[in-house]
Amino acid sequence: MPKTTILGFTPGRFLFVVCAMPALIACGMLTKQPWYELLLSMYSVVTLMTLAQGLRAGPACGVLFCLGYGALFFSRQVYGLAAFNTLFGAPVYLASFIAWGRHMDEKTVRAKKLSAKGWALALAVGAASFAGGYLLLRALGSQGALWDSLTLALVGPGLVLLLLRYVENWVFNLAGSVTVLIFWVLAATEDVSSLSFVLIAALQAAVNGVGLAAWVRLERKG
Repeated sequence: MPKTTILGFTPGRFLFVVCAMPALIACGMLTKQPWYELLLSMYSVVTLMTLAQGLRAGPACGVLFCLGYGALFFSRQVYGLAAFNTLFGAPVYLASFIAWGRHMDEKTVRAKKLSAKGWALALAVGAASFAGGYLLLRALGSQGALWDSLTLALVGPGLVLLLLRYVENWVFNLAGSVTVLIFWVLAATEDVSSLSFVLIAALQAAVNGVGLAAWVRLERKG
């Protein structure tokens, strides 16, 4: 008999990915400890791995991840990133979870490629997002305006492309994870405690590269 699965997961793994995030949110909100951010980053790797496989569990994990990150930033009074994750990231992942259900080949999503016009539009949106985000963050007095606006300008279009099932979402996400990796490498030169985040960022970049290769295969298969 075939194994029983929930969104491509065995029941045990599904229970883990669903229960882990509420537990992390509760612990993080109660204690406000640095390890909460590290555990959230590790959960993001779980999310990326399931997205790379084209499983609907991927966007489901993404909803939980964005809510967890939103709670983290809200507790630290970083309201801009809290709003981005809760008001943009989580709804887009939820929409992806719904939309993917209508475009599945057995257990995996049907991927597609951007046209030249699609590429131009995505790059234009990313550039406009970067410029607008940078000016806004500078006006609000943010010290990390450059890095934050660059990361969000890559992650935002990447999320939309993920919703629309385009392979190129992984290009934007890979660029975003490399940006985060550079940031943490520079931070680690001043504070060795940042090395753990360097490792997580490197792992995220690697999984994004794997996701890009996997979705190219999914698109060719389709």
